[in-house]
Amino acid sequence: MGPFENETRNNKESIKNIDTVNNLDQPCNHDMFHCHSAPTSEDYIQGKSSYIDLLPTFADLAGAKIPDDRIIDGKNIWPIISGEKGARSPHDIYYYYKGNRLESARQGKWKVRRSGKKSQSVELYDLDNDIAESKNLSQKNPELIQTILKKMDKFDKDLKLSQRPIGKQ
Repeated sequence: MGPFENETRNNKESIKNIDTVNNLDQPCNHDMFHCHSAPTSEDYIQGKSSYIDLLPTFADLAGAKIPDDRIIDGKNIWPIISGEKGARSPHDIYYYYKGNRLESARQGKWKVRRSGKKSQSVELYDLDNDIAESKNLSQKNPELIQTILKKMDKFDKDLKLSQRPIGKQ
């Protein structure tokens, strides 16, 4: 049994943690995230990326301008996809929504998760040492939790202020 057995919550890192792999010594096939040979530890890219990063990445590659009249959450991840040595995620912090509610955020090795109907419960996990999110460290690091919660609140507020009505451009 692995650390992700009997997983029930949607926003656990175990569900979302799929490492991007680039093996620079082997040609990659049509799938930009997988290569022909077995990866070594040096092949794993540090940091997070997601589908939200594809629009800015492809726009940059095509020389197109992305809209500047709204917040675009994604970042250009071409250095990661192309296997640039030392490439890192351009995201300082990564936010996870459950429906329309900002539930958790990951910054470096730390993940803060709010739970409950009114987000009254706050959990903190060290994902470098506990990818299954089984050891809640919230009592040991309240300052870090407050720092990340402030970033979460600002991001959520800014995103909702720039939200367009459905069907409007």
